Amino acid sequence: MEKASIQPAAKKRLLLFLKFIVSAAAITIVLKHVSVQEVGRLLSGIQIIPLVAAAVIFLAAQVISAQRFLYVVRTIGRRITLRKSVRVHFIGLLFNQVLPSSLGGDVVKVFMFRQRLGLGRAIRCTILDRVFGLMILMLSVLLFLPLYQSLFNQPVLTFWLAVMAAGFFLILFGAVFLPGRRSIRRMVPRSLGMIPLLLRDIRRFRFLRPLSEQFWTSLVVHINGIIAYALIGESLGIALNWWFYVLLVPLVFLVALLPFSFSGWGLREIGAVELFALAGIPAGQAFTVSVLFGLLLIIVSLPGAVLLFSSRNHRSRELLQGGAG
Repeated sequence: MEKASIQPAAKKRLLLFLKFIVSAAAITIVLKHVSVQEVGRLLSGIQIIPLVAAAVIFLAAQVISAQRFLYVVRTIGRRITLRKSVRVHFIGLLFNQVLPSSLGGDVVKVFMFRQRLGLGRAIRCTILDRVFGLMILMLSVLLFLPLYQSLFNQPVLTFWLAVMAAGFFLILFGAVFLPGRRSIRRMVPRSLGMIPLLLRDIRRFRFLRPLSEQFWTSLVVHINGIIAYALIGESLGIALNWWFYVLLVPLVFLVALLPFSFSGWGLREIGAVELFALAGIPAGQAFTVSVLFGLLLIIVSLPGAVLLFSSRNHRSRELLQGGAG
C-alpha cells in the first residue's frame, strides 16, 4: 500500500522534471540561432504604448473567455454567474503559468467547479470549452489554406494543416450526428463511460443559439490573441504585414498547447522562430516577441493570484464566524 501511494507522486515529479527539461532544451536550441545583441537592441527600443495596449486587449479576451464557459454551462442545463466564471478563469490562467503544461489550469477549473456542477459535468464543460476555442482556430486554418500555400509555398505544411483542420471537423461532425446514447454505450467500455455523456453534451450545441454563442465568444478571443501578439511585434518595431500575424499566430498558439513542456515555454519559442521564418522574420525578432508574449501571459494571470488569495481569506473568515457562533 505504501509503495502504491508513493509511485503516483514519484511519477508526477518525474513528469514535471521532464517537462522542465523539454522547455530548457527547446529554449537552448533556439538560443543557438538567436543573437543576444539583437534581442538587447530590440528590448532597448521597445515602445510602451503598444505593449500596454496588448495587455489590455488580452485581458479583455480573458473576460470573454469566461463568458464562453458560462454559455457552455448554461447549454448543458446548469447556471453559474459571470463573476464566478471570471474568478475561476483567472485562477485557472494563473495555474496555467505554474503547472507543467498550458492545460494545467483546466484541472484547477474542474476542481473549483466540481461542487457546483458535479465532477463529471465540470470535466465535460472544461473539455467543451477547449473544443470550441479550437473550433475557430481550425476554421481559420481551413479558410486560409489557399493563403498558406500562396504566401509561403510550403506544400507539406499546407497538406498537414488541411489534414489537421479537416480531421478536427470530421470528428466534431461525427460527435454531433452519431446515434443516440444507448447505442454508443454498447460500443464504449465502462472505463470510458464519460464519452457517451460528452457526445450527448456536444449534440446540444447543434442548435443556432448555443452555436452562435460559442462562435462569437471564440472569435473575439481568437482575434484578441492575434492583435495582442501583433502589438508586441509593433512595440519592438518589427515591420510585418498583419496578415502574417493572422496566419501564423494561431499556429504558434497551437504548438504551445502541446503538453510536452512547462506552460508552453520552449515549444512556443521554437514554433514562433520556425513559423515566422516563413515570413522572413529573423530568429531574434520572432524569439523576442514570443518571450514577451509569455511574460504577458504571466502578467495578465496576476489577477488570479489576487482572486485566489481573497477567496481563501473569505473562506477563513466564514470558518471563524462559524466557530464563534
